[in-house]
Amino acid sequence: MSCAPSWDRESLIRELDYVGRIFRWSEDSKGRKLFWKCEEIIDKLKGGLTEPVVSRATADDSITSQNTASPSANYTGYPLLLMVYKAYEILSAFQDAMPEKQPDAPKDIKDGYHDEIPYVHSNTQSKKKRKRITMKEYYSYKLQVSKDEGLHVRLAGHLYQQYVVDAFSCIEQAHLWWLRTHQTELRSDLYSTVAKKYVSGESEISNVGKGFILPVNFLGSQRYMQQNFQDALAVYRAVGHPDIFLTISCNPLWDEILQMMKVVPGCSPQDSPDIVARVFHLKLEQLLDDIKKKNYFGTCLGVMYFVEFQKRGHDRATIEITSHKQKKEVEDEEAVDEINAYFDGRYICASEASYRIFGFPIHHRSISVVRLSFHFLVEKSCTFTENETLEKVVRCEKFKHSQLESFFILNRSDPNARQYTYDQILQHYVWNETDRIRTIRKKGKQIGRLLYTHHSAGELWYLRLLLSNIRGPTSFEALKTINGVQYRTF
Repeated sequence: MSCAPSWDRESLIRELDYVGRIFRWSEDSKGRKLFWKCEEIIDKLKGGLTEPVVSRATADDSITSQNTASPSANYTGYPLLLMVYKAYEILSAFQDAMPEKQPDAPKDIKDGYHDEIPYVHSNTQSKKKRKRITMKEYYSYKLQVSKDEGLHVRLAGHLYQQYVVDAFSCIEQAHLWWLRTHQTELRSDLYSTVAKKYVSGESEISNVGKGFILPVNFLGSQRYMQQNFQDALAVYRAVGHPDIFLTISCNPLWDEILQMMKVVPGCSPQDSPDIVARVFHLKLEQLLDDIKKKNYFGTCLGVMYFVEFQKRGHDRATIEITSHKQKKEVEDEEAVDEINAYFDGRYICASEASYRIFGFPIHHRSISVVRLSFHFLVEKSCTFTENETLEKVVRCEKFKHSQLESFFILNRSDPNARQYTYDQILQHYVWNETDRIRTIRKKGKQIGRLLYTHHSAGELWYLRLLLSNIRGPTSFEALKTINGVQYRTF
């Protein structure tokens, strides 16, 4: 923190009030002394002291001419100037009293986040390969209530909320920056297109494929919302429409929250979004446990919920029981910068920032939904990096079966599998991503869903329709064959 003398009375009062509120409940003598000094100077500044008729340059020269370590002891003729330099001494001392500068703070984080903080594995058998902690993990640690770390920042009121929002904004911006700078590294295109490029003598992989924008697993992106909507419809088709609608809203007067306020004296639930978010998540998990395991509302076949963050008010989770129609629009062919569209104009409240920093889910389904891809013959999608050669991509993808191709192979080898359609097969067989094969399911439950396709897609839409209704097809030709007659199109 860099401090400089302020010549604006109101700004100086605001700065001192901020420092005073932080150290008001300090347990060390240095912090309490700073608090009382702040209160004393604020009272004097509000008491009608006026600045003498003197230019800033003259005042600076006058101060500089005195070789003294305590300018406040020599300028009784300049009341406001005296208060300014007294305040400057306090604001300078504030830097040394910040939690990050305390000697008992952990060595690797006392200077704030940087990308060289080591990841210490508490479990020697941990499978994580990362050697450095992420920004999200750092701020998740900083938001924990720990007396060893000091509670000064928590006592800043609305400024603490701003701190939480800024921290989450940094996390999101870093994630979006990574997606933008790595657009060209991960590419995707049809296998037939890659093969044609290779046959024609093309060797530069950077000329093939299109970059990803905001992926489907980026929380809050357009694709994320569309896919979860389609997943919800898949659950409705499998277990029926829900018949119970529940809403749980956060109550800042819950006993657990009030008990934490005693641990952090001087704080209020309104200025403790992290504590409220954690208690709300625990209450939500307890409610789901009562519904799914204790069957308070009868036998439960499936549960879905989503969490809303209000601009005014506290978090709210809604468990839906009714489905509603949603018109799917054709995607605009005009190129859109999805990263900027997501980032610009986004409103983030403190409760959402805390909830997301801790990594709590905002969407949940008790039944797993697997999205099944489908394609025309030799037009399966393949993914590759910019460092690979076309020859390597063609060679690897040629013998790598897609989900649809493995479904055909299973039907040719296993007569029992022929009684199921493509979207039903996952309820009875497990898809092995590594070996690209299907084996009989022994436990668990999954629902398959064919990826959404608009009616205007033509042949692709009809292919999807056939896969949803024909049981046990063994090839693309079998899908085109009806009553022994093979048709030219789907």
